[in-house]
Amino acid sequence: MYRLGVSTRVENRSVIVSVEGDLDIATAGDLRSAVQSAIDAHGP
Repeated sequence: MYRLGVSTRVENRSVIVSVEGDLDIATAGDLRSAVQSAIDAHGP
């Protein structure tokens, strides 16, 4: 299984998402989950 490396950080009220790996149908859920977690923690 291929996994997507995703990290998030907050800079000046903006959430920065860094993606490492291949984004495709198999890994899109990983990206969605990471972005949703960042939104939940820091707001939209």
